[in-house]
Amino acid sequence: MAGRDRHIHIASIGALFIEKAHAMSSFSIYIVGMLILIGGLAYGAHLAGLAPQWIAVGVVVLLGLAIVKAVSRTRRPDPPAH
Repeated sequence: MAGRDRHIHIASIGALFIEKAHAMSSFSIYIVGMLILIGGLAYGAHLAGLAPQWIAVGVVVLLGLAIVKAVSRTRRPDPPAH
């Protein structure tokens, strides 16, 4: 029985690792998409003639919002307390 219990424990650790890897992948994809969007907006602002300091302010604000939104979208709910 001890061997069987160990097999089940290792399988559950593997499943947990796969879930965490998937969550990191979703976060990474979300951040990369937001970086592309922010870069496009910054380039458009540059072509429109906005001052570089205001473009930098907009980029910093949008990066902060992107990180907060990415964390909230990819965070898994806490398990219920028993």
